[in-house]
Amino acid sequence: LFLLVRPIQQQKDAAIMGQFHRSVLIQNVSKNRLEWKNLGQRIPLSSVNTLKTDEWQLLELHRDAQNNLKCLINGMDVTVGEPEDSLPFVFMFLFNNNKGQEFAKQDPFAGDIAALVAYRDALTEDERAKVRLYFTVVYGLQGQ
Repeated sequence: LFLLVRPIQQQKDAAIMGQFHRSVLIQNVSKNRLEWKNLGQRIPLSSVNTLKTDEWQLLELHRDAQNNLKCLINGMDVTVGEPEDSLPFVFMFLFNNNKGQEFAKQDPFAGDIAALVAYRDALTEDERAKVRLYFTVVYGLQGQ
């Protein structure tokens, strides 16, 4: 999964994408990091202070055959620990718009999303590099 985003500073954690109660990519605002939530369990994906606000960033989330998750921001591996998730990933929304609902533990993501590229099958490192190059050329990203 490749996602080009520009997060903004928010008051509460923000649900960027996924499906409610499972498979949710979260912007943890107090720690400036990405987290993954599946069936209520929140797993830190990136280390603290790796997610920058008010800057365009290419987020990558990959899962290997052993269900290990890998998180990259702007082509750099920022994965913390050894996160894994064997549950199915279900994609339902970009931007959670259920602010104020009882079941919504996060605010909606209020930043910008320019592009989303999702692959069903695992990509080789060479294929991932080509996708990063595409974003660099088309969107003028630096440091990719």
